[in-house]
Amino acid sequence: MSGFKNTNYHHPAFGAVIAAIVLFCSFLVVDAVFPFNIDKVSYGTVIYDEEGILIHAFLTSDDKWRLKAEPDEITPEIKKAFIYKEDRWFYYHPGVNLLSVGRALFNNLTSGRRTSGASTITMQLARLLDPAPRTFINKFRE
Repeated sequence: MSGFKNTNYHHPAFGAVIAAIVLFCSFLVVDAVFPFNIDKVSYGTVIYDEEGILIHAFLTSDDKWRLKAEPDEITPEIKKAFIYKEDRWFYYHPGVNLLSVGRALFNNLTSGRRTSGASTITMQLARLLDPAPRTFINKFRE
């Protein structure tokens, strides 16, 4: 009998590849169903004096400190410090750090309360662009 010999769909690598494909396709579907609209972001009002010096800044209508900054206004040192503090693996994951999610899930379940988070900078941006109550469903959407 000719054909495939010893095809083993139970091999762990096969399962990992299938899981990766399903996860990737899930992200594509979620992104298509819940697209980000960056144009709807509201920023706080700022007042400058005649020399361009900031006098006062106001919260947004949803009581957040959201001030617009141009990329050239942020120094490389600030960018580096921000990434180190908020998401030191920023350059090494696709927006979701699965190791951090697993660690946070384990810590939170074993302690019975929220003791650590796993939000990446990308996930924080998603939450800022589409503010919603903090639920597991909304966390998945982010």
